Amino acid sequence: MIRRGALLLFAFLFGLDAAAETNIETIAAGVAWPGAIAVDRGGNLFVTSGGNDVVFRRDARSHEITYPIHSSAVGLITVDGAGNLYYVEGGGYSPIKKWTASTHVTETLIESTNLMIPAQIAVDDDGNLFVSDQTNGVVVKRDHATDLSGNIYLLAENATIKKWTASTGAISTIVTAGLNQTSSLTVDANGNIYVTDVGDGTIKKWSPVTQSMTTIASGLDYPAGVAVDSDGTVFFTDPGVSALKAVAPIERRRSAPH
Repeated sequence: MIRRGALLLFAFLFGLDAAAETNIETIAAGVAWPGAIAVDRGGNLFVTSGGNDVVFRRDARSHEITYPIHSSAVGLITVDGAGNLYYVEGGGYSPIKKWTASTHVTETLIESTNLMIPAQIAVDDDGNLFVSDQTNGVVVKRDHATDLSGNIYLLAENATIKKWTASTGAISTIVTAGLNQTSSLTVDANGNIYVTDVGDGTIKKWSPVTQSMTTIASGLDYPAGVAVDSDGTVFFTDPGVSALKAVAPIERRRSAPH
């Protein structure tokens, strides 16, 4: 059952968030403890709401809100190219489930007894599902994402980011500075990495071209999940202020009408 607070998800604000920096747009307010976030190729957003025990979907065109998953224990989510949602339900020894967009049917892909502490999930363009298990898995890290080539990017120890290259199997450390206390990351089609940094309340971007880190959003209360769409808009959750927010690419902000 959806609590009354869930109705506030429809309170979309199309102006800028006056309490934050001018490049940050609040697109949903009153979201009860938003956490993980994912975006499909159509720009549709999937967000966990721990306070309402749901995963909600925000349609990119109509902004309509639907609730494909009703569960009190969804913590980790990812989405594939067809808009199918994959999620971890529960804590230790948790099952991995899939919600199919075309049929709205949910199925269990990995039974709960197989994974002790799943830390994050990601899916590539071929439908391969990657799962990190903090206790028993080969990938023993807090978070990861995959790019279009199937390379895996990992938040590692000491606020670093590592990359597993699919073609060679080699693991390299690609980010060694500029981060404090990270919580999640995602990667776009150009290999740019976006990271939520709880330590200083920012969203940061690492460029593989310049090998440098820049801050694209600051002044956040508690940035949690992060996702990026095909147009380069970065979406993130800020559970400290119960909001879903976004930062458009610099080029789009410059061309926007005033």
